[in-house]
Amino acid sequence: MLDNEFSFLIGSCSDRINRAGTGEISRLCVDPESRGTAVSCDGGDTIIAMMIFKGLYLWCGKNNISSLYAVTEPKTQRLFFMKGIPLRVLGTLRKMPDGVTAIAVTLDWREFLSINESKRPELHERKG
Repeated sequence: MLDNEFSFLIGSCSDRINRAGTGEISRLCVDPESRGTAVSCDGGDTIIAMMIFKGLYLWCGKNNISSLYAVTEPKTQRLFFMKGIPLRVLGTLRKMPDGVTAIAVTLDWREFLSINESKRPELHERKG
């Protein structure tokens, strides 16, 4: 999807995208009314966005996916970044046909683990 439907978001950054060992999320978003909703899991209650992220983390580990590409809103990118999830911006900010402002981002799992290893050492031992 990033190469076709959302290519206008990455422009000249397309040559920086490494396709081997990667996954893609066409649009990373959670309904605004549901963003603060918590769900119960083994580790206690967690908000939906973080539950989705945890699932992606485990799935990528099982499938040898070292990085992800996605399209999201700038505020979602900032929220994840504040939570220690380094979504790095590719290309430029654009207004989508539905009126949402969007950016293309990438997430390198090695960078994520490096940033979080002192706070959450258990992340290095993916389970699932």
